[in-house]
Amino acid sequence: MHVGDKLGIESASAQQVVSDLGSPFARGQYTTLNPADVDAPFPPFPPYPLPPYPPGYTGPQFPPGYTSYNHPGFNMTHGNAVFGVIIPNLGTWIYEEVSHNFADPPLAFRYVTLILNVGYDATAPYSQSAKGVYSHIDNRPASEYVDSKNMNVASIHAVYRLAMAFDASNKAQWDRMLTDNGLDPNDEVGTE
Repeated sequence: MHVGDKLGIESASAQQVVSDLGSPFARGQYTTLNPADVDAPFPPFPPYPLPPYPPGYTGPQFPPGYTSYNHPGFNMTHGNAVFGVIIPNLGTWIYEEVSHNFADPPLAFRYVTLILNVGYDATAPYSQSAKGVYSHIDNRPASEYVDSKNMNVASIHAVYRLAMAFDASNKAQWDRMLTDNGLDPNDEVGTE
């Protein structure tokens, strides 16, 4: 379906479609992504107005003391690393470094797809029936997934390796993604 079909017009930009359909992000109201079962909130993106920009617009207005990688503590046992660790770090990196303001959706979605595939394959063994899309790791005993800790550790480590492949010059940030959650970036478990 052509994006213009959603609006009943011949053609429209993806950004305009999202705006006209009422996306909170497009209206500059995208502040949290906090599903009920997730411990840590997704950190807020600063509001970006849509073009045409108002006179005097100088860029995003961050709250005082805000940094895009400064996030609340994450609970490894009961949290969801996708929302509490991975999206805040790699999502912010994609937003700031790869496709500023998500101006190139196909490129941003390519990165997101790779991140989700890696995260899924890392967590699939912690299920009775799930199988990795690109990996063939045997399912782990049920005693290893009574809570979210092992799945979170696996997904964070897997995405860390992918992040290093994406942008090794950002190693300090990727290392912090692990160390801030009690993990060791130099851990080579499973690579013997």
